[in-house]
Amino acid sequence: MYAWYKIDKYRYGIILYDVMGHGLSAALVSMSIRSLLRGIISKYQEPTQVIRELNYHIYNLFQDNERFSSFFFTTLYILVDSYKKEIQYANAGHPPGLLLSNDGTLQILDKGCIPCGIYSKISIDKGVFHYQPKAKILIYTDGLIDSVDSLGVKPTSVVEQCFSQQRGTNSRNTIQNIRQLIKENKRNDDICIVCATLA
Repeated sequence: MYAWYKIDKYRYGIILYDVMGHGLSAALVSMSIRSLLRGIISKYQEPTQVIRELNYHIYNLFQDNERFSSFFFTTLYILVDSYKKEIQYANAGHPPGLLLSNDGTLQILDKGCIPCGIYSKISIDKGVFHYQPKAKILIYTDGLIDSVDSLGVKPTSVVEQCFSQQRGTNSRNTIQNIRQLIKENKRNDDICIVCATLA
């Protein structure tokens, strides 16, 4: 599941998360997280605090229910400041996001921590990058990695290469080209891709 929120005049929160497992149980956990997002992002804003609060809630929410106690989720949360032209992010066990600059420079969004919900307290690193207008962010679930795993090379490098080739195109074209990459390869899992062009 993904969401984005306008925090104030210049700042936006973007998040993508993926709950372990499939079926009704995973869907219930996913919707429980979704119900918390707006309040947590609006209140805490800063990536390490948002991830820490999500971890706290999901760890404590289901501990008394044996059916849900082993659930965890990965997530990538990005705080975009269009005035400072800066992104801050924290990655909790999620596939690395990508920031593509206009000059073709590709930054990997992989700093963070383990997935949320495993331990009650976690240590979280934060990444910070500056960008120029029309830079693009790509975030995705591990289903995209699985879909290109059969190519015989490191799956993340395939995604990075495909994304790098989209410099100068709009986000819609980027998504269409990645969809073509998925169609050409075996799909093993559900896939979610979010591409944002930064102002």
